[in-house]
Amino acid sequence: KEIDKDTQTQTEKIHGTEPNSLITLSGDLVVEELDKGWSLQSQSDFGTMSVLLAGKPDSTNTLYWEVFLETGGLAQIGWADMTQFKPNTETGDGAGDDGASYAFDPSRRLKFHNGNEGRYGHSLSKSVEVIIGCLYDIGKKTLSYTCNGEDLGLAFQLEQALLLVPVVSCNKNEIVELHLKKHQMKFMPAHCVPIEQLMEKGVPSLQSSDHKTAVPPNDDRESTTFTVKNHLQAKDAEPPSKKPKMENPEPLDLNSYHSIEELMLLGMDRLKIALSSIQCKCGGSLEERAKRLYSLKGLERKDYPKKARARNFEVWR
Repeated sequence: KEIDKDTQTQTEKIHGTEPNSLITLSGDLVVEELDKGWSLQSQSDFGTMSVLLAGKPDSTNTLYWEVFLETGGLAQIGWADMTQFKPNTETGDGAGDDGASYAFDPSRRLKFHNGNEGRYGHSLSKSVEVIIGCLYDIGKKTLSYTCNGEDLGLAFQLEQALLLVPVVSCNKNEIVELHLKKHQMKFMPAHCVPIEQLMEKGVPSLQSSDHKTAVPPNDDRESTTFTVKNHLQAKDAEPPSKKPKMENPEPLDLNSYHSIEELMLLGMDRLKIALSSIQCKCGGSLEERAKRLYSLKGLERKDYPKKARARNFEVWR
């Protein structure tokens, strides 16, 4: 049996058109092809990359892939429905931050889905190599993880079986290594199917999601290093001008403003500074920034909604 045909039809353009592709969905990433896997380093504040699959899994499969946490910092690792997943580096949204994706960040021991977070996993030792296993049991409609082979338990129970693909989002300069092939994996359970079985045989290609930048076949070199740019950037766009950074961004007294429109009159840069000063997400359009800031009016810092908080947010004492 296979997953529901309607779901397959919806994702036909994702599964089957560009086999074995790694694609960047937001931000810029540097990728190195190694015998032991694909090493990824984010060059953006919160870059996101995905693995596109050529095959469609059987409903009895438990899919599996691994991630080696090379630097051990913030990384959200999981699965996404590519027909709806929309990560955004500007707003700091990545895997697990919307309703179409599910993720686990081992460094913070948190799991994420649809703007919600929950405690998951255990403390990591800095002196021990950490490899996270990602499992999708399609028959049971469950997502779970392992840490160095130890089962961490159920992370997410899905309402229905979905066609999900591996996704990773990580902070700037963080490095993770994807193990997609069976010989690269150290802790794959015997009942699992390595994700490579849904990827066409041969040398993987790496593309931006406009499917126009492929990696040439590997030759006698030990590794291949290349950079993937955000597919949303216009090809002929001029590089953005560098603006001086404000060392001590100033917050706004929101009690002096009585509408979103009043805040919009301040302009995008001033709203960005105001949001940054209180460790809230500062990306998006002028209206989005104004709405986000105005939504905090009258709230104590501890009550700021999680969807507005940046990743460095702390409840000040």
